[in-house]
Amino acid sequence: MISPPCYVPRRPYNISAIKPTKPLFVFFLATLLFLKESAPSNSFFVSATVSCIQNDPEFGDSLCVKKYRHGSFCTAKGICSNPFRSGCLRNVLPSRFTKLRTCNSDDDADASDRGECANSRFDYEEVRILSQNWESAMLSSWIMQIILSELLDVPSTLETSMPDTSFNFYDPDLQFSYSHISYDYDALRTARDNPDCETYQADQRKNGREYRSCAHVMPEAWNGQKEKIAYAEQEGVIEPTTGSGGVAKYSWYIPRFTAIRDPKLTSYFGMTAGSEIENRRLMADTFLRPKTWQYFCDEVSLDNCTTPYYDDQGRLIAERPPSDESEGVQYFLADFYHGHFAATEDNDCNANPFACNGHISNVQCDWSTFAIPQAHYLGIPVKGSGTGIAGGYPYARMVEIYNAANYTKSNVLFYWFTPDTTVQEFIGTDAEFQRVLLPPSTTKCTESRVTEEQRCSENPADRIGIEQGSCDAEAHSYQKLIVSSMYSNTYEVEESMRSPAYDAIKSIKISDLELEEIFLRWYERNTDRWNYDAREAVCMWVGEHIDSLQSVVPRSHPRSFRVEEYRHPALYGAIIVAAICIVLVGVVSVATFHYRKTKVIRYAQPIFLYFGSKYFMMYFCFS
Repeated sequence: MISPPCYVPRRPYNISAIKPTKPLFVFFLATLLFLKESAPSNSFFVSATVSCIQNDPEFGDSLCVKKYRHGSFCTAKGICSNPFRSGCLRNVLPSRFTKLRTCNSDDDADASDRGECANSRFDYEEVRILSQNWESAMLSSWIMQIILSELLDVPSTLETSMPDTSFNFYDPDLQFSYSHISYDYDALRTARDNPDCETYQADQRKNGREYRSCAHVMPEAWNGQKEKIAYAEQEGVIEPTTGSGGVAKYSWYIPRFTAIRDPKLTSYFGMTAGSEIENRRLMADTFLRPKTWQYFCDEVSLDNCTTPYYDDQGRLIAERPPSDESEGVQYFLADFYHGHFAATEDNDCNANPFACNGHISNVQCDWSTFAIPQAHYLGIPVKGSGTGIAGGYPYARMVEIYNAANYTKSNVLFYWFTPDTTVQEFIGTDAEFQRVLLPPSTTKCTESRVTEEQRCSENPADRIGIEQGSCDAEAHSYQKLIVSSMYSNTYEVEESMRSPAYDAIKSIKISDLELEEIFLRWYERNTDRWNYDAREAVCMWVGEHIDSLQSVVPRSHPRSFRVEEYRHPALYGAIIVAAICIVLVGVVSVATFHYRKTKVIRYAQPIFLYFGSKYFMMYFCFS
């Protein structure tokens, strides 16, 4: 599949649980300021929920408003709350939007009483959206949730494919949880068979059954999913796909500082311009292997990192040894380990002149990576050194490697994708992603690609495929998947009570350029990157584009009840006047009939008088 991978905890560390005393909190703030100001050229960061002291005049609610925005306050947990808890639009566009967002199943029973949300007046069925686990899909799911919850009065929440985790935009604690599964087709199957996900999962919990994910929408499916999408359609799980609005592409990249050092590395022509031995030495000497934190402390540091280690240029490499096994396998952890690149036997061209090679940071084999056949058939002597079958690295390790390369200014060859926040983060810096030119993609080439089974094969010969499939990765439009039962469940309801969710979700399209705009805004803020900043960026973007986003709202929506009009005093007055008119007309009609034989009535013609009284009643009493 051509997708970002499974669960990735991208934040370096989390100190959201700390409840500091005031002196400690002052030190904490000072430390953050120092880190931010002391390393402007290196894109490493400190990420933590903003801590506060409840009821403190300086470090309580006022701090939360300063760090986030109006509406945030210091909670009993000692962290600043989500200022968008009651809605995004009423916060950024208060003159146009004042109503509360619609409650969802993640809200507790008292949320509406506290004024955090309003219950759906039309009893619309809740819509579950898969959050997935890469940022373009994740932020798109937030935009869908805002549109449904604040423009259409439809309850909606995010499915992370894990119990007890949240990616809800309105989460009170600002949780930012990556989904456990990239493409959760089982969640769509569950929703097909049990359209009311809220009721279904409540029954599961009540009966003590194992958690099963349930969702109606998958925001993004990349073109490596073609076979699985076709099978899901054939199985009747989803309806025919529709474009999500964006275009994705995988490419080879090097940092800008590497391109400046040696411009020929920006093209496969330059990488293969010399003889085989010359090309191998070029790549082996340029692209060294990244080393984990544990390796560095065991093999490089003279005291196993018990004291801080600085390189020859005075840069801090290791502050301390890794605290556990999970830290030991990391290639970068802001403030504690900043990476190391070294030559290995694979880089030794003196000992192995016809087998040495440089390093490429390649993704795991279940992504649609074509790096191995590209390197083999184009004659570029590089290979990965990751723990995966084909030497690939999982998502988190890839991001760490690039951060380590940036901090140490080490050359790195990187197989990556757009749109993505990692690419956007380094725009305008000396580590900006520079695409490497490869042969252009063609229809024949794309039809000759290695399959997922070949990419993940134990046999190296399977992984290289055939030469016709070694061109550059093609750009493609990623698709949106909607469960097949959503259409029928929507249109079998009477129109006056029909949910607008299906038509709106079909119409929502967010381009890759728009996502990149959100990514830039997200990373520019740098206040609380993984909890609040992404929400601020999404909400501000929605506010600025609200006019175009409202075009996805189906005609005659949003709807409202108007019960109050029938209790207006003017209505009762009109009823009384009408009653008096009817009585008077009735009296006139009876009198006319009673005196119909008198000379005056006969001359006036009774039939004319009858019609005249009826006209008087209709015109003067009911107009």
